[in-house]
Amino acid sequence: MTASQIRWGFENLNVDEARQKVLGAFGMFPPIKTSCQDHEGSGAVKVQLWDGKAWKAVTPNWVVGDKAMTRAMLEKSSAEYAAEKKITPGCLAG
Repeated sequence: MTASQIRWGFENLNVDEARQKVLGAFGMFPPIKTSCQDHEGSGAVKVQLWDGKAWKAVTPNWVVGDKAMTRAMLEKSSAEYAAEKKITPGCLAG
């Protein structure tokens, strides 16, 4: 895969509940839809443990981090990197 193909994938991933069922992964992660502005998707996680036969949820609910805080850190770091390398970001938050 080329860098452009990988980037396209990060910007166009759409794994809804129907697709999760087809993949045999229903309930293992929340639906994911990414975009140019958001390569992360929902950001929700659930800790799971393999018991030898099946995955068992350790945390009963999805856990979501502080997206505002991490987004601010990401944007600051990205801007510093772009300035240092004298590049223009290809995708700006919208």
